[in-house]
Amino acid sequence: MDNTVIVVILALAVIVLFFFRMKKTTGLNRNLMPRRLIEKEEAEEQAAISVKEPDWTLKDLTTGGRIHFSLPGGLEESYTVLRRDRIEWPDEQIEYDLLMRGDDPNHEVWLHWWTIGRATHAWLVEVIEKTPAELGFDVTQLEAARSVGSLKARYRDQDYTLAKAGSLLALENGLRPGKEFARWDFRNEADTRQVLIQRKPWQSEAYRVYTGREIWLRDCTVLAPGGQPGPPTGAPSPAGNPSGMEA
Repeated sequence: MDNTVIVVILALAVIVLFFFRMKKTTGLNRNLMPRRLIEKEEAEEQAAISVKEPDWTLKDLTTGGRIHFSLPGGLEESYTVLRRDRIEWPDEQIEYDLLMRGDDPNHEVWLHWWTIGRATHAWLVEVIEKTPAELGFDVTQLEAARSVGSLKARYRDQDYTLAKAGSLLALENGLRPGKEFARWDFRNEADTRQVLIQRKPWQSEAYRVYTGREIWLRDCTVLAPGGQPGPPTGAPSPAGNPSGMEA
């Protein structure tokens, strides 16, 4: 056999033996690996065996839970849920209204949400000191709109059109028996803002006015799901007496 061929074969054999020896040595002695590679390997192993804590959604949010909002316009606030009411519409649509407390205990804030199919709709709702007259109509027109279904409101230089009105059933803290109340839901042209008017006779005969903004789920984070018992049904809101105006 040609000497050159023999030399090549021997060289290849040496290279193969050297490769397997280095691989075996590296596998047995991790101290020979650079520190950054060891840390990277340990992090990957930890990630592989660790169980990721599931993300909470609005469906998990109950009394005692906490939620954070990061909204366009600079709003960065967290709220604690004081009560979760179940609202039943005449068309059998189920809505959940969460009474919340933020940094200002005298300001009433709610989160209204419901699911249609696979889509969840959510609105951040805050009470305002307005009367129906200041929105452009009187109480007689407001009550008539429950059957006529046509009415417009004006707030902060925007026009709002009545989108839905009717008698709803509120189960405070989700407990029966339910209590009937009236609600008028006005929306702006873009359907991103709302003016709500509600009258709950068991609280007062006042027409309470709220403004609401649509919430994208990506802009809210459930910090804790809750699960603690809520205040007794009919307990006063954190804002004290109802701030809605008498008709």
